[in-house]
Amino acid sequence: ECGKPFGVRSTIERIVAKLEGRHAMFANAEQTRLIRMCDDCRVRARFHDRNAPFAMGERPKIRTTEDYLRAREEKGQKGKGNGSKTD
Repeated sequence: ECGKPFGVRSTIERIVAKLEGRHAMFANAEQTRLIRMCDDCRVRARFHDRNAPFAMGERPKIRTTEDYLRAREEKGQKGKGNGSKTD
C-alpha cells in the first residue's frame, strides 16, 4: 500500500503462496492482500474493513431513571414505594 519495506519480497510471496486459499484468514484475494501490507497499512485496512474484528456495532441508548418511570406510567403500572400507604 504505502511502499514501506517490511520484509524480503521473495519471503512474502512464498508466504502468500502457502496461505492463499488454504487458510481461513486468507480465503480471498482481498484478505491475501493484507500479507503484502506493512503493519500500519494492515491495521488501517482491517479497521475500515466491513468485517472489522474490532467493530462492536452501535452503542445502546443510555437509559435514565426518568426513562424507566415514563415507560412504567405509559403502561399504567405503579411501582413499589409510590408513597401511598393503605392502613
